[in-house]
Formats: sequence, structure tokens, C-alpha cells
Amino acid sequence: MDEFKTRITFIYALMDGLKIKYIGKSDDPNKRFIYHVKYGKKIKNHKQNWVNKMIRENKEISLKILEVVPYEIWEEREMYWIGKYGLNNLVNGTVGGNGGDGQKYVNFVTRDKNLKITSETHDIVKTYCKENELKMFEFVETLIKETIKK
Repeated sequence: MDEFKTRITFIYALMDGLKIKYIGKSDDPNKRFIYHVKYGKKIKNHKQNWVNKMIRENKEISLKILEVVPYEIWEEREMYWIGKYGLNNLVNGTVGGNGGDGQKYVNFVTRDKNLKITSETHDIVKTYCKENELKMFEFVETLIKETIKK
């Protein structure tokens, strides 16, 4: 009977009031939320800097489930949601699909002062833009501008 069950996972958002600031994937979003808020304080990245600032300023961070998805397609769905809200509006480090247990896009474009588009990342960006109906050069230009800001 178990062979007919589909493993599911969750695409979730961390929110500042009504504004979505981060999109991620987790099999246990509540546990992941607690990790973001309580245990990730020493991590140095754009998302965690935002979380730490919210905590310092005594502002509430909330969790919202955006979608329940079959595990096999979580990368594409996470990328969809990040694309929908726009990387430049979020504190995500990448356009998605590279979660801790997936590593499908391990060499993906990240917020990095040494942003490089390799042939591998070019193909990933091209596919992502096509699936999300984005113009590739505008999308890459946005990534570069966001990278320079950091």
C-alpha cells in the first residue's frame, strides 16, 4: 500500500508583517521556523542577518505555508515562488532549488561579490527564466545589481 503514497514537503515563507521576506522548503516547517529564529543566530548570510535584525528590534517574524508539494518537484516549486516574489524583494541567497538536502544546483548563481555565470549556471538560469516567463538578461542584471548592493 505504501507504494501509492507520495512523499510531500512544504514551500514556506518567513514574513515581516504581511510582507514575504524569505521563501524556503522544509519537511517540517514549524521545526525549521524555530531553527531560523532560535538557533541560526551565528550564521552569517543575508537571510539570517534579516532574522537577527528582526529579533533585535523585537519585531515578529511569522511563518506562512505557500504550498504543499510532492517531494519530487520541490526545487521547481521553490524557484517558482521565489520568482513570483522576486529575488530582489527577498532575503534569499539564490533563486532556489538548492536546499540543504537536494544540492541539485550546488554551483548555482548566489549573492556573492564574485558573481560568475558559468556554462552550467547559464543553462540553469535560462531554464528558470523560460519556466517563469522572465527575460533572462533582465533577470541576470537584477541579480548582479543585488549582488553589488551587498
